[in-house]
Amino acid sequence: MRASRLLAPCVTAILTGLFPAPSAFADDIETLRAEVESETRCYVSPGPKNAGPRAICVWRPAIAKEDTLPTLYMADGMTGIYVATIPLKRAIENGTVAPLMVVGLDPRPAPEDRAQEYVRHFRGKAAYEAHNHWFIEYVIPWTERTQKAAADQSRRYVGGFSNGADWATTTATEHAALFAGALIHSPVMTRDKSAANWKNSGASALRWVITGGKQEVSGTIKAKADLPKKMSRSLLSSGAEVRSCIGSWKHELRAWRKISGGAITWLAQLGDPALVASPEEFAACE
Repeated sequence: MRASRLLAPCVTAILTGLFPAPSAFADDIETLRAEVESETRCYVSPGPKNAGPRAICVWRPAIAKEDTLPTLYMADGMTGIYVATIPLKRAIENGTVAPLMVVGLDPRPAPEDRAQEYVRHFRGKAAYEAHNHWFIEYVIPWTERTQKAAADQSRRYVGGFSNGADWATTTATEHAALFAGALIHSPVMTRDKSAANWKNSGASALRWVITGGKQEVSGTIKAKADLPKKMSRSLLSSGAEVRSCIGSWKHELRAWRKISGGAITWLAQLGDPALVASPEEFAACE
């Protein structure tokens, strides 16, 4: 694996605008995004079987220096890193919350190819299984060996949004012994599970953030608008710790970014979520 020049995906259209949070985090999004890009290092990986090379991008807060850090593995590469880091960056820098490393896994660019890797039952399972094997057997060991990611299950997390949330749900459920929790923003193709299913898999021992927007009402998303609520209920019934956030937002990166600060702080136990939560989280999370 070798270092590559950081080439962030173009997400300007949905990552612009001001983040309505406490004044300590009131920088404009473009400034924060540029800082995150400058602090992120991307590396070329052999990638999943038959899928070609793949980038693995790693954001470590400078304040952490050479410390071993709890790590959140996010679907969708730099876009996933933006969602997780922009609402937390200033809070980490000023010591309001503890440092966290975020690792972004680049997806295949075509939407249907991306879905095949993230959802096992979407058009066969070969691409999903190859991506799963790459993540578990290659990405995690490499990150812990070379990037000072925490190697213990209690400090390892997985997350994503939309189909990336489907991937994070399945990964956390089927590999519950590897993770302490999962960040699940607006899943759309996750299959409903009973409380017994969560408990039998060991997923009930994890911490879960489950979010969904009441305005996610178009296309294929509309049919699964109630999925986050159903997941939250069944996970709670299984005995899992769950932070559920259901509010008035659309199926978009802007919304997931706004509800990630307090969510990730709660998930990874980095500090008091109330100190970094956005107005949207105060209104919608419980």
